[in-house]
Amino acid sequence: MKLAAVLAAGASSRFGADKLAADFGGAPVLERTIRAVAASGADDIVCVLPPGATDRMRIAERCGVRTLLNPDAADGLSSSVARAAEEAQRVGAAALLVALGDAPRVPSAHYAALFDRAEAEAGLSFTLARDRRGPPAVFAARRFEDLTRLKGDQGARDMTARAPAGAGVALADALARDIDTPDDLRAALADLAKGG
Repeated sequence: MKLAAVLAAGASSRFGADKLAADFGGAPVLERTIRAVAASGADDIVCVLPPGATDRMRIAERCGVRTLLNPDAADGLSSSVARAAEEAQRVGAAALLVALGDAPRVPSAHYAALFDRAEAEAGLSFTLARDRRGPPAVFAARRFEDLTRLKGDQGARDMTARAPAGAGVALADALARDIDTPDDLRAALADLAKGG
């Protein structure tokens, strides 16, 4: 069983409002991400949220996905990855996709390719944008325990850094970028309007 976790527990501190609820081409940023993940071939999807994020919870429910609260969200991204890995262990998943809720331009085909590559490449795959390794990424069950021990705001960066080059799945840099500021949103919307 393939589990996908959409990480949506960040504080949006550089955006000045809830970036995940911001409109992105007619739907909230978070909804666009969830819908792309849902078309990836994942069997189950959870949206990792901080306590009290009612708008984000409504978006997830509207998309028909489960929510998973992360009471330690303020500790950084790694705490959300760890919560997702714990959930993957609980449900007996064979693979876990970790996706960023604020990256609405990642196409569903890329998520699907990550699942395929992880199966072929020793249980781990990552996104390669230019020369940068990062999320979204997929981890096989044998790597879940390592994920549950992550700390800080680096996510699984050390794990993907040590992975073989063949575990990378290329993605255009503009599609891989997450939205942190209003300028990021404007740039992504401009690219979207051009069909990019």
